[in-house]
Amino acid sequence: ASREGVRGFTGGLSAAVLRGVTYGGIRLGMYEPVRPFFGADSPNAPLANKILASCFTGATAAALTNPMDLIKTKNQIAASSGKGEGASSSGAAAAPAKGTSTPPASRFLSNTTLGRVVAREGLWGLWRGCIPGATRASILTSSQLVTYGEAKRAVKRAVGEGEGEESFATHLATSMVTGLVATTATNPVDVVKTRIYATAAAAKLEGDKGGKEGGGGER
Repeated sequence: ASREGVRGFTGGLSAAVLRGVTYGGIRLGMYEPVRPFFGADSPNAPLANKILASCFTGATAAALTNPMDLIKTKNQIAASSGKGEGASSSGAAAAPAKGTSTPPASRFLSNTTLGRVVAREGLWGLWRGCIPGATRASILTSSQLVTYGEAKRAVKRAVGEGEGEESFATHLATSMVTGLVATTATNPVDVVKTRIYATAAAAKLEGDKGGKEGGGGER
């Protein structure tokens, strides 16, 4: 932050906001509509059915928004390094060969993380880390939605609240239990997912650094 100022905290913000809106909307918004397909729409539905429904919505949301999550992670790594992701060691994009012209769309893509990922790894490169990402989303969604419902019923029984009686303390206690379970359950997968996303960007930055040091020499 001392080197980049306040803007250093906003690396990957645009991709993070776009991903948050779409990912959260799909992950939570799909849960109620798909519950009947898994037999999880009745109050006494088996716990396994509720877990399956929530895992489906979580995995679907993660798979659809994986490119945004990947770009967000790469941009954050690039911001912390002080240079744009995929840029050369001098920080400038490669110039087209003399006498050739580059279409505006191609120039735009070559200067974005999205375009550089597709150019280096192909279209499927945008889904790097999709499996651990979908696994994490499944665990997160089921641990949040299912745990919240089950924990709230347990808390209400413990404090003697009846149907329709839900105090602020009950919601607070339930939310704290849900947050603890969700964070504990997803942390191992989150570590794996983040490392997979970061591998390519970190290797590129190390390569740029090594090339600059090797070519400079002492003067």
